[in-house]
Amino acid sequence: MPGQPFLFVVLAPLPVAVSLHQKGARLGSVLAFLVATPATSITALLVCYALLGIKFTAFISFAVIAMGLVMGLVGNLIMVKPKAFASQKEQLAIDPVCGMNVEIGKAAKTDYGGRLIIFAVPTASVPLVDAFVSQGMNIGAGMVLLLVGPVTSWGTILVLRKEFGGKTLLAYLVVIAIMALALGWGFSKI
Repeated sequence: MPGQPFLFVVLAPLPVAVSLHQKGARLGSVLAFLVATPATSITALLVCYALLGIKFTAFISFAVIAMGLVMGLVGNLIMVKPKAFASQKEQLAIDPVCGMNVEIGKAAKTDYGGRLIIFAVPTASVPLVDAFVSQGMNIGAGMVLLLVGPVTSWGTILVLRKEFGGKTLLAYLVVIAIMALALGWGFSKI
C-alpha cells in the first residue's frame, strides 16, 4: 500500500535499551544489555570465530558477560528515573519482528516503490580488529578495541547522557575502560 511505512530493522541495542528503561527495567539491566549485546549475537560470534579463531571468540564471550555483570551491578547503584515516552503525536512505525515502536522521523530511511523503508545498520569492528592484528597490533590491544568500540559509539554516548544523565554516562565509561583494559591485558598474557 503506497504511503504505508514498511519497516526493516536490524535491532540496535541502544533504542531497545532506552525503550526497556522507559517501560520500567532497572538501569543496571539496561546498561548490562548495552554492553553484552553487540558481542554476543550469533553473527558477531561467527564473524569473530572465522576471522580471529576460537580462543579469541571464547574469551570475548566471557569478557562481555563479565563486563555486563559488573556494569549491571554498578548501574543498579545509580538512581535514575525513567523519562516519560516521547510525544505520542510523533509518527511511529511498528517493527514486525519485535513489535517495538520506532519514530519514523528519527530513523535512517529510504523510499522504494512508493513505500518508506526504515532501517538501521550495525557497524562491524571485528574485520577492523582482524586487519590490525594481522598487521602486528598486540592481540590484547585488539581485544580492548573490540570490547570498547561497539559500546562507546558517539550515538551511545549522546543518548546515554540525554536519557540517563552525566553521572550514569561517567560510570558507564569508567567501568568499560577499566574492565576492557584489564581483560585485554589478561588476554595478551594467555
